[in-house]
Amino acid sequence: MQKIISLPFADVEDVTVDDYDREIRAIDAFERNFMLEQQGKFASYGLGMQTTLNRMDKKQDEHIAITRDGFADVSRKLDTISRAERMGHD
Repeated sequence: MQKIISLPFADVEDVTVDDYDREIRAIDAFERNFMLEQQGKFASYGLGMQTTLNRMDKKQDEHIAITRDGFADVSRKLDTISRAERMGHD
C-alpha cells in the first residue's frame, strides 16, 4: 500500500522511485567516520579555546603587574608621608 503525503507548500511535479545502486556502508563504518569527524571538530574547537585562554592569562598577568606596581607606588608614597609626619612631630 502506497501512502500519499500532502504538503501544502511543496511544489512537486514528479517523484520517481528507482533502485539505489551505490554502496551502502555498514553502520560500524558510518559510526567510525562520524566519530572521527566529531572528534576533529572538538579538537579544532579545543585549540581555539586554548588560544583564547592563553590570551586571557596574559591579560590577567598584565593586570596583576599593573596592580602590584600601583600598590608598591602607593605604599612608597604613604611611607614618605608617614616619615615626613614623624619628622615634623619630633
